[in-house]
Amino acid sequence: MFRFLTAFLLIASLTGCGVESERVYSLRLAKEPSSSDWDRAVGYKLRADGGVTSQPGDSAVDEDSVHTATASCHHGAGSPPVNVEIKSFYTDEKIFLRFEWMDPTRDEGPLWRWGAGGWTAAGAREDGLGVLWAQNPEGFECAHLCHLVDWRMAGAKKSSADYAMAAQKGEAADFWIWRAGKARVGGMAEDANLTDEGKVSDDNSKKELFQPNSARASKKIEGAFQSGDQPLSAPKPEPGAVAMGYLLDESDPARMEVAALGSYEEGRWSLTVSRTLKGGAGDLSFEAGKSYKFGLAILDGVALDHNAARKPITVTLVDKASTESK
Repeated sequence: MFRFLTAFLLIASLTGCGVESERVYSLRLAKEPSSSDWDRAVGYKLRADGGVTSQPGDSAVDEDSVHTATASCHHGAGSPPVNVEIKSFYTDEKIFLRFEWMDPTRDEGPLWRWGAGGWTAAGAREDGLGVLWAQNPEGFECAHLCHLVDWRMAGAKKSSADYAMAAQKGEAADFWIWRAGKARVGGMAEDANLTDEGKVSDDNSKKELFQPNSARASKKIEGAFQSGDQPLSAPKPEPGAVAMGYLLDESDPARMEVAALGSYEEGRWSLTVSRTLKGGAGDLSFEAGKSYKFGLAILDGVALDHNAARKPITVTLVDKASTESK
């Protein structure tokens, strides 16, 4: 407890009492953080905006209308912002980040449920979170790195333009993407790179890490997840049985280097993400005493729109104090 208090006082001296920090301070632990460690940690609070917040009873959102009409740092003004809190710890081997935010709906994509009519898939809306790390922190801005010239924010083309998430030519960034409905309850994360070719693996493969759990999709037949379709993999059919909408393709272990698990309770997502300090090929590596910048996007049930932090977030791995879990 004393060590934890020492670390808390260190952060207070860095940030000023009662003043929110402009960065995330990651404290060293002797072992992986416990729930009490997370409860006591000092979080960095920010607002992410620019996208759509889905509400109970919402009908399907037309993606083109979303990008034409919604607010953001690149679209204008609009939807209420999403309040996000970020906490972090690290050990001798791993870094841990926890993200918490309010969300009125739990969207997990085409999750299969067994009922009186057999297997039925939910809608396509899926919650998620993206972390885009700066390989070169000087002048790093998410909007510059991941929005192409023909992105709608460019202005002239607007709603008629094609859009894609890709880096500028010659640039790349370590990209962590969590989706709530992928492979297991609580979702999974993908460790990818964002290049001028879009999202790729560390070895530049564009193969998707998650495959549709759909008989029709496996046969390349239209109507995946719609009436009459069936899951490829599912538990015993009985009331309350659930099958994920997407299955993990384990043929590319390099894309599974980021661990993530989300939980949803009383309208709030809590997501813990972790990875080894030393990254693999194409990955960012972390060292005690150094700082790293990242862009943050909150996906709220709309696959091609997001609420984003307006400025890059800095995480500093504090090496001036150690803390120990009880």
